[in-house]
Amino acid sequence: MAGGSADRRPDARSAHREETRQALVEAALSLFAAKGYDATSVEEITEWAGVSPRTFFRYFESKDRVLLFGGDAFNRAVVRALPDQPAELGDLAALAATLGSLTPLLTPLKQRIRLYYRAVRESTTLAGHHTRATAQHNAAVAQALAARRSLEHPDERCYAAAALAAIALERSYAGWLSSRRDLAELLDESFAVLRAVVTADVAGGSAPPG
Repeated sequence: MAGGSADRRPDARSAHREETRQALVEAALSLFAAKGYDATSVEEITEWAGVSPRTFFRYFESKDRVLLFGGDAFNRAVVRALPDQPAELGDLAALAATLGSLTPLLTPLKQRIRLYYRAVRESTTLAGHHTRATAQHNAAVAQALAARRSLEHPDERCYAAAALAAIALERSYAGWLSSRRDLAELLDESFAVLRAVVTADVAGGSAPPG
């Protein structure tokens, strides 16, 4: 019996950590929605969640990480999955397939993502964090694209594809957060627009409508 109890202890600790993390996330989101990002302090978040500020920093290194929680996992999943895309796919097609396959990770985070973009619009501090985080993610995506083409370092095509995919994702988020449309469907449309623009540019003219 003692051994069985000991075996369960790590699971209980893990469950408690997850409950505490979720309590902090819910408290932060509620306060951000009511007061705004900049007007909310870590102390207010922890008071709402019923824990100490020290506990907050065991889970999140800074206030903005609460909003990014979950998104980081998505970004890492994108970078991990990209090198496994079929070799016959071009860089943009590989990114479209990867992002489309991972949209289920984002569905539960819709309200958090909505609050995040609202906070980015309202906070110059968070806008700066967002710009830096996007640049870092794009660099990691470019590196993953290079790996699938067996390049030692990303070339300009890798960097361009990563930047274009970031634009497609941002545009898809905008449509998703303001409607009930499916994110994967919106991503397909955004990448189709990118392909049309690239094709028209290469052809030296305007792409046909649709």
